[in-house]
Amino acid sequence: MLCAKEGCSLQTAGKSKYCATHRAEARKAWLDNVRKSEQERADKITAHVALWNRGRAAALEAGKNAIPTPMVVGTPTPETMWEPQGKLDPNQPQYYVEDGVCGFAWVKVRPGTSSFARWLKKQGHGYSAYRGGIDVSISDFGQSMQRKEAAAKAMAKVWADAGINCYAQSRMD
Repeated sequence: MLCAKEGCSLQTAGKSKYCATHRAEARKAWLDNVRKSEQERADKITAHVALWNRGRAAALEAGKNAIPTPMVVGTPTPETMWEPQGKLDPNQPQYYVEDGVCGFAWVKVRPGTSSFARWLKKQGHGYSAYRGGIDVSISDFGQSMQRKEAAAKAMAKVWADAGINCYAQSRMD
């Protein structure tokens, strides 16, 4: 059988469709392509790590600088128990909560099949969200919802500015 390379009249080598010379050329081209793909993959991972680090740094800074609205928690008086701003019973213990209301915040990245979303999940930074996408929880700042919200918004902004489809979400506990 003749070599599949156009213009070559040599016999094929082994099970290849090319002669020995053209088989070596084809293998070299294939190996170069594999190396190029591996380098592109490594560059993409490096970019994901850098983006994660920038988002995380922005989140920590924003959460640290957030000024939550403090609250006083106690037992309402029986007459005002069902009013939204009921009065607290002065005979019962009252507690000052400096970090404000308790809650959660996270950043949702969509679609969950994007390269960055898959990398987040693989690294353990995110998890599959109930309604699609990947959620990245803000686990710093104790139970302060306002600090967590500030952190989530800062992280989402950094990622969105880099072209990632994401947004911050929160919920009171």
